[in-house]
Amino acid sequence: KPQTVKIHLNVLSIALTYAYKLRIIDDKIVDRIMIPKNNKFKNEIYTEEDLRILFEKVKDKNIELTIGSSTAYLAVGFGLRISEILGLRWQDIDFENKVIHVRQITARVNGDVILKEPKTESSIRDLSGPQEIFEMLKKERKKQIQKRLKGERINEELIFFDNKGNPIGEDCISQRFRRFLIKKELKQIRFHDLRHAHATLLIQKNVNSKIISDRLGHSNITTTLNIYAHTMKEMDREAGEKIAESLYNAK
Repeated sequence: KPQTVKIHLNVLSIALTYAYKLRIIDDKIVDRIMIPKNNKFKNEIYTEEDLRILFEKVKDKNIELTIGSSTAYLAVGFGLRISEILGLRWQDIDFENKVIHVRQITARVNGDVILKEPKTESSIRDLSGPQEIFEMLKKERKKQIQKRLKGERINEELIFFDNKGNPIGEDCISQRFRRFLIKKELKQIRFHDLRHAHATLLIQKNVNSKIISDRLGHSNITTTLNIYAHTMKEMDREAGEKIAESLYNAK
C-alpha cells in the first residue's frame, strides 16, 4: 500500500540523511527517492436494485443471512464490520427490543482466530434493526438447537462458527463472498462494501449524519463525512435540481 511504503521511506530518509551528514555516504540520494501517490480508494456500492438481486441469489447460503426483499445481511441492515458480525453471540441479540449489542470482534493472531474487544470505544454500540432480521435470527437459533440435540458440534455462544465450533476469520468470509459473486456473475464488490451500502442507503433516506456515524461506529462524524463525501455531493446536486424545478419549472 502507498501509505505503508511512505512510512518505510520516511524511516529510510532519516537514516540516509544522517549517514550523509556523517559523510558515510557521499550522495544525498534521499532527495531522488520518488514517493508514490496515495490514490484514494473508491468503493463499489450496490444500489437497492443490486441488493435485491443479490438477496435472491444468496438464499440458503451460509456466508450471509437473508432478511427480506428490501433489506439483507447484518452488514447491510446494521452497517457492521465483518469482524463484528463474526464476533456476535446470542447474548448480544435482544429479540424483545430488536437491538444488537456490539461487544466483541474476531481477529487473526499468529494464524489463529481469536475473540477480543473492539479496537475503539465508539465501536462498542447498540443498534436497532428491522424485525425481519430478528425473525431470521430466531430461525437460525432454532436450527442450531436442533443440531445440538442431534449431537452435532456447535458453538453455543457464537452465531457464526466453523465445523469445529471455532470462530471464523474475516478472510474466509471475504474469499467465499468473492467466489460467490463470480459464480453468480454479479457485480464484484468486497464484503465490506455491504457496510458502505448500509451507510449510503441511510444518506439517501436523509438520516442525520451523526446517527449514521454512530451506527457505523466511527470515532467522529468527520470520518463519516469524508468517506461518503461523494454520495453527499451527488445528493446536493440532486437537491439543486429539485430547487430549480420548483422555482423555474426546469426540466
